[in-house]
Amino acid sequence: MTYFTGYRCSNCGAEYSPEDLIYLCPVCARDYKAGMPLPGILECVYDYEGIARAWAEFNIAFPDAHEAKRMEELCEIFCPVDKEYFPN
Repeated sequence: MTYFTGYRCSNCGAEYSPEDLIYLCPVCARDYKAGMPLPGILECVYDYEGIARAWAEFNIAFPDAHEAKRMEELCEIFCPVDKEYFPN
C-alpha cells in the first residue's frame, strides 16, 4: 500500500492527483519571471493517519521491531522499493 496521496502547491495550496507527473503548479507557474525563484513548487502529500495506524499495527504484531533483524520486515511493509535495491 502506498501512503502517497498526491501533490500540493506550496504557493496557493491547490492539490493534484498522484497520477499527474508535474513539478510546478500550472496556475502559479504562469507568474514565473527569469532569474526569480520558481513559484508553485509541488510538495508531496502523505496519509499520515494511515501511516500511524499501520505503524501501530506493526508494533503490536512485532513488539521487538527495534531489533535490527526486524527492520527488514518493516521495510517490506512501508517501502515500495524492492529489497535488492538496498545494500546489505
